[in-house]
Amino acid sequence: MRASSRSMAWRCLIWLFLLLPLACAPERLIEPPPAIAADDFSSLQADVATQLQVAYERWLQSHAAQAVTATQKDAAMDFGSLALAFEQHGWASDALAWACVLPPEDYRCWYLLAQSERALSRFDPSMDALRKALVLQPAYLPTRLQLAEALLERGAPDEAIEVLGPVVAEPGAAELGLRGRIALAAGDPS
Repeated sequence: MRASSRSMAWRCLIWLFLLLPLACAPERLIEPPPAIAADDFSSLQADVATQLQVAYERWLQSHAAQAVTATQKDAAMDFGSLALAFEQHGWASDALAWACVLPPEDYRCWYLLAQSERALSRFDPSMDALRKALVLQPAYLPTRLQLAEALLERGAPDEAIEVLGPVVAEPGAAELGLRGRIALAAGDPS
């Protein structure tokens, strides 16, 4: 019995030494960015295509160089934001979803991902991204407003009231029309 416990201890020790470098690595390997063929840019207006290609190449270069995670995240967010601005929502969602999983978590990334997902009519992923953005930055009013709007569209006025609770109580809420919109959604016509 003693020999088998010693053997087991040695096996555990060997596994520990084999896995320790992986556990202590400062940066984990990051999946490559989604591939976009050069021809895919050709259908766009020339200046738009050029800006998107430059941002995409910067993203690819930061990944190829295995730059620090924050640099890769910034490059992906730059491309995603630009793609979102030029209404290339598929590319924007791909890039922003890629960036959202990299540390450090950033509410802006989740917020932009929600915009892109909503434009693609993917409402559940959009609401999930808005919820994540709200957890990361509860004071960001546009996130609260858009999540509440999405909840009202889904017929969940109670949850929308909960999301807007801190905002509705503040001065100026009447100017935003929040109280009336929530009351109408809840079935109160007054």
